[in-house]
Amino acid sequence: MKFMKNKKAFTLIELLIVIAIIGILSSAILVNVTSARQRANDAKRKSDLNQIGAAYMSYFASTGSYWVPNTGWLNGGEGWFNYQEVSSYPTSMADGLIGLGYFSVAPLDPGLTHASQGTASAGPGARQYMKYSCAAGFAVYAQLELPSAQDQADYNKIISNHGCPDLTAAYRMNYGMYFY
Repeated sequence: MKFMKNKKAFTLIELLIVIAIIGILSSAILVNVTSARQRANDAKRKSDLNQIGAAYMSYFASTGSYWVPNTGWLNGGEGWFNYQEVSSYPTSMADGLIGLGYFSVAPLDPGLTHASQGTASAGPGARQYMKYSCAAGFAVYAQLELPSAQDQADYNKIISNHGCPDLTAAYRMNYGMYFY
């Protein structure tokens, strides 16, 4: 039996080093992809808040009120936008606006995975949108994944300048848009 002394092959050490380098590079790419997904979700949330605000402004132009009767928490027209539950949320605000023709399908937070006619199946505490009245007008809220300093400044401004409730501690909301 002849041994091949001049055969060129990779050693086990060389293969392990290459595998380690590939692992490090793939984890760095995964972090960037995750960050890009979070930024895309936040952009959708901001767009959804604009749509919700526009629907309520159209409703206000027709009725003179920001309150859609028999929707929201205890039928008060406030609270979780997509949530519906028999005792405290008999009709979601989203379904109320759909029923009145202001949405064909209501905006739904990209973090939620299941929806039926625009109503989120997740309960309070899941990433959802909220709507509350302010001193004059109303605000819609979202929980951003990667809020910027400007996002935080905008959120603080609607609380301090417009008398909107701060939903940070109670509901982990960290972004809002004010409409009047």
